[in-house]
Amino acid sequence: MSDPVLKREQSTGTEATLEAIKTAFRGIHKPVAIMDSEFKVAFVNKTWARLTAVTEDECVGKTLDLIVHPKDIPGITQAFESLEAQGTRVKARVRSGRDNYEWCSMEVANLEVNGDLYRVLLSTEREFLHIEFTSAEAGLKKIAAQLWANGDLPDELGDQDELTILKSRLDTLSQKVATEKELRINSEKLAHALLGQFAWLLAHELKEPVRVIATTTGLLLNDCNDEDDRRELTSYLREAASTATQKIDDILYYCSIDRNQWTLKKVDLQKVVAKIIEDTKSKHKKKNATVTIDSAPLPKIVGHKSSLELIFEQLLTNALLYCGDREPVIDVSAYENNGDEWVFAVKDNGIGIAEGSHKRVFDMFCRLDRNVPGRGIGLPISKRIAELHDGRMWLESQIGEGSTFYFSISKKVTGVPTENA
Repeated sequence: MSDPVLKREQSTGTEATLEAIKTAFRGIHKPVAIMDSEFKVAFVNKTWARLTAVTEDECVGKTLDLIVHPKDIPGITQAFESLEAQGTRVKARVRSGRDNYEWCSMEVANLEVNGDLYRVLLSTEREFLHIEFTSAEAGLKKIAAQLWANGDLPDELGDQDELTILKSRLDTLSQKVATEKELRINSEKLAHALLGQFAWLLAHELKEPVRVIATTTGLLLNDCNDEDDRRELTSYLREAASTATQKIDDILYYCSIDRNQWTLKKVDLQKVVAKIIEDTKSKHKKKNATVTIDSAPLPKIVGHKSSLELIFEQLLTNALLYCGDREPVIDVSAYENNGDEWVFAVKDNGIGIAEGSHKRVFDMFCRLDRNVPGRGIGLPISKRIAELHDGRMWLESQIGEGSTFYFSISKKVTGVPTENA
């Protein structure tokens, strides 16, 4: 006979984990929908609800054709069924208002929650221009209508030849489409990787605290009569809930770093880094650290100021925390690489990192030394910021010989508005 308490714990765990996932997705500005294994809608966030003009309550329990075009459902279900990696991309028509549809690029990912399968659908971007040609003439008319609607054609053609104007505008539009397509592909690749990582992190990192919550709740409800035991179990509950909340907050912050919200401007890194060095040494006075800027003055570059500050603060703090018993000696330097990018380095004389962990330190929640305070999110966030500046982050290190963390910043970050100097 099956254990009813165990069933209740599993049910509670599934519901709690799913609710935590919904809470996380509610903070994303991209449209997100979750379906159950039978492709019935289990959740849509506010962004999707605004796009489709259908509320979450109206969607839940309904079939997928309520939010996407019925003819595109087979392609979506096939994409989910054939998933081998963490995620993949599919194009489909998404309901826009009550009676209209728009073509969108979407990421799909399967998410397992305590043995139950859920399907995650994230709309990454609407198509720049999608026209189905039935004939050359009809195609031109549709393009002309689209151009006029976008303000790309004058209201009056005058004596100029209509097709000549159309051809000129179409040539310009074609170049614009090519640029938009390249930017969209890069954006979708990033969204594809991020969605898979996001889903995996939510399922993996919340599994243990949710299990503790479910098990402890079962004990409190059924097997605990002693007041001291109840207090101890309640303490476990609070700690597990706090852990789950902190991890959700960390993941949300990581995913909220979006360069589409940035405006770049010229940043004087000599002033920025000098201030960070002063503040960081002040917080860790007992370390008696020596911190120098080898290639002073550091360059003035175009970037997102607060994000660049976060990288330097994180690398300098890590160098101080992982110094072992030594007095920290830290060097900051910079150099140009092929005229295309700036490369920055933070070198320390600390305990070093084994070669096998050089990539793993950039994973979310990775902590190589549990005796050192931290949550394992600083380096992943720093690496993501560098990548959003069209750069990268890496390290050189050996055990006992210190570490050097490098990151690059492109001199021309694409697709981000720049404030005039």
